[in-house]
Amino acid sequence: MSQLNVDTIGSQTGSTISIASGHSLQNADGSAIGGGKILQVVSKSGDAVVTVNSSTYTALVSVNITPSASTSKILLFATGDGNSASGTAWNRVRFFRDSTEIGNNIIYQASGTSINHAWALHTLDSPSSTSQITYSIRAQQGSGNLTYGEAGAIQSPTITALEVGV
Repeated sequence: MSQLNVDTIGSQTGSTISIASGHSLQNADGSAIGGGKILQVVSKSGDAVVTVNSSTYTALVSVNITPSASTSKILLFATGDGNSASGTAWNRVRFFRDSTEIGNNIIYQASGTSINHAWALHTLDSPSSTSQITYSIRAQQGSGNLTYGEAGAIQSPTITALEVGV
């Protein structure tokens, strides 16, 4: 294996350096140059009212993303609010990668009628894949019934997936 060490490549006028497909530039310690960049962003809001009244996880909203490299990480964010029809109700809310639970769940509790309570969730996933992945935010009934997206798309939960290059 050959190694080329230089102080400067290019010119003051903005020359471009091309690297052949399948190759990459590395720092002296062997780490990839340019990691941590956002490679793509996909986001989706739900479009229907969802009432969670089951101990089986119910999808609130999902988004598809196809990572460009198996080393990429996916940074996930989700926000929303819900409403208890009456009294106090609570759900477990968490992310899924396809059918696999990922990250921590939150316990989301709402009390009173017609009072919406906000929630937010995030996690960093390492799917090790370049195939399409469906990420979803799902809720599971703990007690009582909770309704998400009472006003449809204008108020429904939103999930955002960012592919981060390493």
